[in-house]
Amino acid sequence: MVAKTNFGVRCSIFIKRKTKSQTLIIMKKVALLITIMLGGMTVFAQNINRNELKQLQVFMQEPAEKVASNAQALNITDLNNPATWEGVTVENGHVTAIKWKDKGLAGTLNLSGFSALQSVDVSRNKITGLSVQDAKALTDLNASRNRIAEINFAGCTSLDKVSINNNRLTDVDLQGCVTITNFNVSNNLMAELDVQNATNLKTLNCQGCH
Repeated sequence: MVAKTNFGVRCSIFIKRKTKSQTLIIMKKVALLITIMLGGMTVFAQNINRNELKQLQVFMQEPAEKVASNAQALNITDLNNPATWEGVTVENGHVTAIKWKDKGLAGTLNLSGFSALQSVDVSRNKITGLSVQDAKALTDLNASRNRIAEINFAGCTSLDKVSINNNRLTDVDLQGCVTITNFNVSNNLMAELDVQNATNLKTLNCQGCH
């Protein structure tokens, strides 16, 4: 009789422990699901500036180096939500950073008026034109090793480091870009370069220009 009672007690304890373990597993799964949903809501809530979105969409629809479009090169499936795109950072409805190094991109990239954009790296692609006009927060730009023949820096009042070497530029206008300290424009097609407006320039590389 005692043995039977002990067995029943042990069974009861085992069942309770098992039930408690199952409850913990379920709670963990629910917590994980809530985290995923909240993360999705955060991405969904990133309503980007309309002009920035339109300009990015135009670039995404241009043919890439090896595939049908730049969107395809970046594996983008939702053209309306840059917050989900590879290499794009969006904060408070504005693009703040773009990192598309060596992605096989091509065409003309227009980032004019991106007021919160701080850094851009589109090096080692096949981009032919680039404008960052009036990107007043932009400090770091790397567009080296492309096929850029035209570039626009007008109104970039915060630029510090610029690398546009190994392109096809015949002229660069630095008017108003007084904050630049490091400028690499080597291996382009220009015969002369006027940097008198870059009054804070500390490092200049213009080797290989002709």
